[in-house]
Amino acid sequence: MGRRPGIQTGFPLLLNRGLASLRTLRDNEQMRCFFCLEEREPTAEHVFPDAIGGTLTTARVCKPCNEFLGAKVDARLADHPHILIKRAEFRMTTSAGKAIDPLQKMFSIGKLASQPEKRIQLVPDPVTGQLVPRMMYHSTRKTFDDGTEAIQITLDENDIGEIEKIIQRARKCAGQEPLPVDEIEAIIAAAQEKVATVEQPDVIYELQIDTYEYQRGICKIIYELARIMQRK
Repeated sequence: MGRRPGIQTGFPLLLNRGLASLRTLRDNEQMRCFFCLEEREPTAEHVFPDAIGGTLTTARVCKPCNEFLGAKVDARLADHPHILIKRAEFRMTTSAGKAIDPLQKMFSIGKLASQPEKRIQLVPDPVTGQLVPRMMYHSTRKTFDDGTEAIQITLDENDIGEIEKIIQRARKCAGQEPLPVDEIEAIIAAAQEKVATVEQPDVIYELQIDTYEYQRGICKIIYELARIMQRK
């Protein structure tokens, strides 16, 4: 496996500048970001991600780096399978107040065993709350003998109402005029007649544990703790 890049705005720069840079940060009265080493407005950066209950913050991280770390490091650490299991074990909730379900996140999307090109998503039933399989949108382009092309779409029965939007968007991208309402209604009626039910479908799931994202998140925490302790 090849090497994966680190945080572009942080660690490589700090490692190259060495201890001299750390001393400059400590003695400078203005806020200089821990990561990019630029003098910018401070923001409250959670050392431990807020999603896992972190309350310790530092004001030594600028807004661009804070946003990068939140989206590319903290979020991926919080959604890592190991962390998801612990979040569920401690009865933690999402930002919307919902319970953490690690299995739903880890096994949310699979492939239909009989047709691997079609993906199945587990979604909670609005009535029972139980996870039920749902066919995800899939399209294939076909070319006929006369040279004309057509796009065949497959989607869940619950998404039939999206057919008009899908067709009109595809025609717009192809530079074609929108279909009239009567033709759209005919297509929807034909789709409703062709609805097929797959009883107890066999679904293939692939579980991949990415240690890189986990290690990068832990390294960020250790790095920020070290910088805080150094200043004290």
